[in-house]
Amino acid sequence: MTNTMTPYAAAKQVNNQLAELGIEKVLPPQMIYTYVTKGYIKSVTVDGKKRVTAEALATWFVGYVNKTTKKVTATPEPSPWNFGDLNTEDTDTDVDPEEEFAVEAEFGTDDE
Repeated sequence: MTNTMTPYAAAKQVNNQLAELGIEKVLPPQMIYTYVTKGYIKSVTVDGKKRVTAEALATWFVGYVNKTTKKVTATPEPSPWNFGDLNTEDTDTDVDPEEEFAVEAEFGTDDE
């Protein structure tokens, strides 16, 4: 079974990761609940209640950070439980979360 969390727990994780990235913004849990309800963050139903998977939250988070800062790119396979796998560097290119974090494949690595 896929690990899931409530939108409230998702908000706590998002805010912790924003702080780790040095982004001085706190998202209220109500915003995450609204995003889940509207389908901006994909959810699953468990016991009649909407729950967020770590993978869906990570996908939304990368897109959210890209839209709000334009300075964060994701590593090819970030851990869904630790958004600390996100790399901060200046870039003009958004990471498309639907492409499964294919940044390295598209742009190569620093070793090239």
